[in-house]
Amino acid sequence: MNSSFTLGLTGPTGAGKSLAAEFLRKNGFKIIDADAVSRSLTAEGSPVLQELAQAFGNELLTPSGGLNRRLLASIVFNNAAALQRLNGILHPKIMERIKAELTQAVPCVIDAPLLLEAKADELCNAVLAVVAPPELRLKRIMLRDSLSREEALKRMGTQQEAEYYISKADYYIINNGDEEYLYSELSRLITKISLSKNQ
Repeated sequence: MNSSFTLGLTGPTGAGKSLAAEFLRKNGFKIIDADAVSRSLTAEGSPVLQELAQAFGNELLTPSGGLNRRLLASIVFNNAAALQRLNGILHPKIMERIKAELTQAVPCVIDAPLLLEAKADELCNAVLAVVAPPELRLKRIMLRDSLSREEALKRMGTQQEAEYYISKADYYIINNGDEEYLYSELSRLITKISLSKNQ
């Protein structure tokens, strides 16, 4: 794989994107996790955290001055305008940090649920979407995050359908099998990308 190659990784929650990112990391890619970048930007005492408190209320701050992420999620997952406001605050700052982390020393993966919406795909040579059937995603989310069915459905309802990701990606994997199936598909994909870049 070309060391200057950047792959965008996206897909809806519960599809298996994190497993895909971990597999790619073990196969020589540097992973730039947009969620981790977001968490670092909203760490206790950060200017971004104060900006969020001004936008959504000081009740977002915990007694120690950190971010009450569960409360923020409950606000934005039920309100499209609030989610848009949140993304308007965070996306430009996340993009700036991602650009700073990109390197030409090794191939990189930008792992971002909102890769397309944030236009981070413009930083990528290709985009991979990992999707899965809704009922399978629902089971995974409930198990992973200890959510009720209703809570998980609300979270899923804020994201695009699989067809959206597939239509905008260069490559896609329908992750409706076990981990070995996903890893096999990813291995094939890495080979395919490497061959196409060497032609």
